[in-house]
Amino acid sequence: ANEDREIFIDKVNKLKRWIVGYDHSRKECSELRETVARLESQNEGYRKSLTILEETQTKLSEANVDLEEHRLMATEKAGIIEELTKAESRCRYSEATLKSDCHALSSSVWLLNGELADKTSQCQSLSRELVGCKE
Repeated sequence: ANEDREIFIDKVNKLKRWIVGYDHSRKECSELRETVARLESQNEGYRKSLTILEETQTKLSEANVDLEEHRLMATEKAGIIEELTKAESRCRYSEATLKSDCHALSSSVWLLNGELADKTSQCQSLSRELVGCKE
């Protein structure tokens, strides 16, 4: 009977340990479920952040393309402005040269008109002299 009692107590103690272990396992399982739920929530947040990041990267890539196009246009415009500045400088030089040439030409015409008037006067004088010689 003593032996049956010890076997019974041993089985009761094993049952108590199993119950305590089962309760502990249930608590761990509950904690793990809470952890999994929290991690899934965080994972969803990370997925949303990743989606936003991908959209932002796409927008940045498009902005970089636009920026490169604007840089190329600015470079082209700078070249055009430089060419226009050179052309304007040549035009101003040509205009100054043309004014100088026109002034010199006007002066020459004025002098030639004076000489022509003088020669005309001389021719008329010679013509009168010739007429006077014939008579």
